[in-house]
Amino acid sequence: MMYQIIVKPIPIDAVYPIRHAVLRKGKPFESCKFNNDLDDTTTHYGVFKDNKLAGVASILKNDHPQIHAASQFQLRGMAVLDTFQGKGLGSYLIKHIIKTYCPSIIWCNAREKAVPFYSKNQFSIIGSAFHIPKIGLHYVMHT
Repeated sequence: MMYQIIVKPIPIDAVYPIRHAVLRKGKPFESCKFNNDLDDTTTHYGVFKDNKLAGVASILKNDHPQIHAASQFQLRGMAVLDTFQGKGLGSYLIKHIIKTYCPSIIWCNAREKAVPFYSKNQFSIIGSAFHIPKIGLHYVMHT
């Protein structure tokens, strides 16, 4: 069965409910609102399957001190709704972002359980694992 997948910029108000459902379950809704969400250099993307918003990711101009590249962007709040996970939609979204921002370096703070996903999508770990309070173990990963 064929279905249509589209990635496009979306407003921040469409991002928050998915971030909350996937990344901040059981936490206050305000916890899914991140610094820099409203900056001019931040773009929010949605991946749609058959016109249904299935996942989100935000990307912003931000340099990481361990990455030595002139042009860098940080990927934040990557989340695919549970019912859409395992169908390749997250990979489709991340590949679209990598292609859009090429040749810039894209980096993120990846949750421990997301490391295989990012590795599969051409990201590499730099540095050591670190803990984000109330969220868990993370690794810095980059393209």
